[in-house]
Amino acid sequence: NIVLGDTLHVTVRAVADVRELRAQQDDNLRRPYWIEAGDARVFPFAERITIQNQLDSLQLLLEGHPYPTDQTDEEGRVIIRRDTAQQFADTLRGAPASLPETPDTIRGAASVPSDTLSPEGSTEP
Repeated sequence: NIVLGDTLHVTVRAVADVRELRAQQDDNLRRPYWIEAGDARVFPFAERITIQNQLDSLQLLLEGHPYPTDQTDEEGRVIIRRDTAQQFADTLRGAPASLPETPDTIRGAASVPSDTLSPEGSTEP
């Protein structure tokens, strides 16, 4: 069984080039990200994460376990809240998925100095 900590982690792995991924961690700004096919990014969050755009080109992993991208809201977004993450974790059996390379971790805007942003962390709205 998986135990969820104070910070949860969603890994977004691109199965094709993704140019318009939008992610919002907790109450931070919704930011665009670019991920090349085969690459992955980790998004830590405490209470909620919203992932949208090009979901058919993504594999989501919650704490290393494949998370469905077909369960979206009316706007086509995957929203994972702490309570839905716990419900998901309660259904898990087996070991987490493994990735071929260690993904980059994308911190929320409050913890990332603006001078360290790259195309993956663009500040464009």
